[in-house]
Amino acid sequence: MSTHDDTRHDGSEWSRRTFLKRSAGALALLAVQGAFRFDALAQEQQRGYQFFNRSEGELLEALAGRIWPGDAQDPGAIEAGAVHYIDRALAGPYASYQRSYRVILHGLNEQLRQRFGVSVRELDDDQLDLLVGELEDQDEEDDELGLLPGRELELGLGPDSTFQMIRQHVMEGVFSDPIYGGNRNFVGWRAVNYPGAHYVYTAEEQQVFEPLTKPYQSVADL
Repeated sequence: MSTHDDTRHDGSEWSRRTFLKRSAGALALLAVQGAFRFDALAQEQQRGYQFFNRSEGELLEALAGRIWPGDAQDPGAIEAGAVHYIDRALAGPYASYQRSYRVILHGLNEQLRQRFGVSVRELDDDQLDLLVGELEDQDEEDDELGLLPGRELELGLGPDSTFQMIRQHVMEGVFSDPIYGGNRNFVGWRAVNYPGAHYVYTAEEQQVFEPLTKPYQSVADL
């Protein structure tokens, strides 16, 4: 059953951000399962986009910012660097998704120019929410009509549909280890009180629901 109507950006308790936070544990697990590994030092040395051009990166960042909204006091996908995670993934292990992103982002940029007559930088949050909602609705309509492939892609990421693919990768960028380019300042892990990469979690630590006292750290810190 669809939940998107309950998660619109309308200020209600069931905002998209509230819904995602309540589902954060499962999303974190998916992120860990779908994450990839490469050299952390090389990651730090490379700035800017490796795959996206400027307009593609700006559009995807705007979408990510509405999938997991945030600000300086309550960081979200933009502050976590989720788009940089996706960019580096597409330049490497997720190269099979390159064409999908190029087609999707090019089409969305054309749609924005035709409908609003402006670039994504000039859209307000309500317009961006409308765009994200339409992507979500289209996925559901295609699914009901049997138009989605319904096949598991490599790495077990699920159907290659527009909104599901983008949302999955954004959430990976929020929750995966920071060495992969996202989860800056442990934004995602702080949201679910997960301290990160430690050699040992005791049986007691695995069973408690209160925040652990372990420091937040990455694989790079081990």
